[in-house]
Amino acid sequence: MSDTKFTPGPWAVNESATDEGAWEIGFGEWQGDSYADLQIATAWGFYSQAEANARLIAAAPELLECAELLESLCVWLLNACGPDAAEGREATFRLAKARAAIAKALGNA
Repeated sequence: MSDTKFTPGPWAVNESATDEGAWEIGFGEWQGDSYADLQIATAWGFYSQAEANARLIAAAPELLECAELLESLCVWLLNACGPDAAEGREATFRLAKARAAIAKALGNA
């Protein structure tokens, strides 16, 4: 993973919404009524939307890692096949998407 300033994963979602309909996202182990380490975010919105938002936020560290792995695989494929091959063109497309997502996650977009 890149040299980052955010809290490293894994992150977790409190499996029950608060009375206000918010879902807590934290890191560390959930211990009954709080995270062992720190609550870092709260997802708000309609009940099902807030839950979906919380789960997406909690998956962010792993998604960034996957994007970085995809980036390296696309570079390898592009070098192996060349930019004019069908595989190379697909690798170029996916590489651009992965790099854009990585830049956005790291605040470089």
